[in-house]
Amino acid sequence: MLIFLYGADSYRRIQKLNEIAEAFRKRQSNLSHERFDLSDDSEFLKFQIFAVNRSIFDPVRLAILDNFLTTSQTKELKEILKTNHKNEDLIIILNSSNKPTTGFTALLKEPTKIQDFPALKDAEINSFVKYTAKAFGFAIDAPTVKALAQTFGGNTWGIATELEKM
Repeated sequence: MLIFLYGADSYRRIQKLNEIAEAFRKRQSNLSHERFDLSDDSEFLKFQIFAVNRSIFDPVRLAILDNFLTTSQTKELKEILKTNHKNEDLIIILNSSNKPTTGFTALLKEPTKIQDFPALKDAEINSFVKYTAKAFGFAIDAPTVKALAQTFGGNTWGIATELEKM
């Protein structure tokens, strides 16, 4: 199974990635999971081995791939993704700040599960500030919401960090 998370808002994208990974870990107590940065050729080799090897003790495996659009082994990666597109025993989460333009456009079609995290705009930023403050366990007043939105703009990492300090 392929899950493709992409977009400029890395904070919300990483939050979603962690949420998905945690849900799989809870559902599959013996889940084998690894994270691979494919900008490094040695990491690609580790991913290839992880994707091919099956264990009777780890029937379901989870691979998180970062920087997969920059790998030098594009052909090999496409083949692994094609082979495992519908495989329920290997869940591959593809994490990227960019939408693929060429080569990997098949990821934007079913049965891949896709979620886009575009940069937030005005009203969305205010909602994000309120939601994140609530997640950290406190209410926030309108002037503070406005001040944070003006100070950080669409920088959700900055907003979340500041709210965490509060």
